[in-house]
Amino acid sequence: MQSKYIINPIFISSLLILLINDFYLKYAFHNWITGKLSDIFGIIVFALFLTAFANKFKKSIFIITAIAFSFWKTSYSQPIIEFWNALGIIQFDRTIDYTDIICILVLIPLYLYSPSIHINKSKKIVFKLAKPALISITFFAILSTSQRRYLMPNSIKIDKNITIKMPKDSFFHQLENDKINYQKDDILIVKRDTFDKYILRNIVLGYDTIQKVTIGVRDKKNKTSIYIDSLVNREEDGNFYLTFDKKWLKKYKVNLIKLLKNRNQ
Repeated sequence: MQSKYIINPIFISSLLILLINDFYLKYAFHNWITGKLSDIFGIIVFALFLTAFANKFKKSIFIITAIAFSFWKTSYSQPIIEFWNALGIIQFDRTIDYTDIICILVLIPLYLYSPSIHINKSKKIVFKLAKPALISITFFAILSTSQRRYLMPNSIKIDKNITIKMPKDSFFHQLENDKINYQKDDILIVKRDTFDKYILRNIVLGYDTIQKVTIGVRDKKNKTSIYIDSLVNREEDGNFYLTFDKKWLKKYKVNLIKLLKNRNQ
C-alpha cells in the first residue's frame, strides 16, 4: 500500500470537507453548492483511496472513476440501484443531474498530483497507528456519501403522487400569486419516473408554517403531475401540529390533512 496517497494534505482535507458537507452542510443548506461539493471531494477521496492500494494501475483507476461517476449520474444506473436496494443491505440513492458530470474534470490536476511524505521515526509510529482509523473513516465516507438519507426528526415522508388540472407554468404562476417561494433543485427519481425537483419554502397556513416542502413536477399534457416527497415543519415546533387553510388545499387539490393523519406511525 502506498500510504502517501492518503496521508497528504489534499486527501485529508478533501475527506474532512466531504464528511462535514454530507453530515451537516447538506442538511443546513441543501442546495446545488452542497451537491457539487459532495461530488468533487467524493471523486478526489475515491480516486486517491483506490490508488493507494493499486498504485500501478493509477491511470486505469482514474479512467474507471470518471466513467463510473458519469454512469452513476445518469438514469441508466437506476435499475442497478433498485436491484441493490431490494436486497435490503445498504440503501443507496443519488440525484440525477447531468451537470454534475463536469466534476470529473477535477481528476485531471489530481492525476498529476504526486504526493510525497517525509516521516521521521517518531512520526512513523503515529502514522502506522493512525492508518487503520483513516482507512476505516474513508471507507465509511465513500459509502455514506451515496447512501439513502433518512429524514430529519422534524421531517415527514409523504411519498404521494397527485395530478392537478393546470399546466406546469400555471401551477408556478399560482405559487407566485400566493407568495410561496420556490426554487429548482435537481432531478428527482421516483421508481422509474423522472421529475424536476423543487423546494417550496415557508408556506403559511393559518397560524402555522410549513418550513419546506420537497416536490417533483412533470408536465402531463394540459395537466401537471406532482410528486410530494416530504415536509419539514418549523424547527422549533417538535410536535408538528398544523392547521390548514381550506382554500389553499382546494386550490392545489392537495389534501395535506389526509396525508398527515398517519404522520406518527
